[in-house]
Amino acid sequence: KLEAGKFDVRKEPADLKNVIDNRLEFFKPSATDAKLNFGVVYDPELPAIISFDQAGVKQVLNNLISNALKFTKGNGKVEVLAFHHQAGTKVGEELARLSSKPTVSLPEDKFVDAPESVVVAVSDTGGGISASDMKALFSKFKQVGSKSETQIKGTGLGLAIAKGIVEEHGGSIGVVSEIGVGSVFYFVLPLT
Repeated sequence: KLEAGKFDVRKEPADLKNVIDNRLEFFKPSATDAKLNFGVVYDPELPAIISFDQAGVKQVLNNLISNALKFTKGNGKVEVLAFHHQAGTKVGEELARLSSKPTVSLPEDKFVDAPESVVVAVSDTGGGISASDMKALFSKFKQVGSKSETQIKGTGLGLAIAKGIVEEHGGSIGVVSEIGVGSVFYFVLPLT
C-alpha cells in the first residue's frame, strides 16, 4: 500500500474528540512512566461530528503521540491541540481560542489557502529537529538523529504512513520545530 501510495480510507461521520480521548487514555501510562505532562486542549468551536476514517486517524495519532513521548525528556510536556480552521482566517487567531499554545508557532503560510478544516497538532518540549533532518522526516525508511544519540529504534515508516493516510483524506501533514524548544507535528483534515 505504501509503495502504491494508496490507503483505504473509509470516511464516516464520527466524533474526533472520542478518537483523540481514546488515544490519550492509551498513552497515559507511558507518559506517566516517563514523568511527562500529557494532555489535550480542544477548541470550543471544534465541530462535534466530522467525516473521517477513524482507524486511519487513530494510526496517525498513534505515530505522532508515540514519537512525541519518545523524544521528550522527563518533566517535559506533550499536548494534543485540536481546533477548527475557517478558510481565510489566520491560524494564530484560531489558536488564541485555546487555553494552551503549541511550543512552536504553526506556519501561517501553510493555512492561507486551506479550506475549512480541522487541525490536530501534537506539541512537545523535546530537543527539536534540525532543518536538514525535517526535510527527510516523511520519507520512507528515514529516521532522524543518530541511533547512538537517541537509542530509539524503528522502521522509519510511521510518518510516511501517517502522510499517506492524511493525504487520502485530502489533507496535509507537517512539522515545525525549534532546537532546544520542541516540535509540533500537525495534520489538517478538510471539512469540505
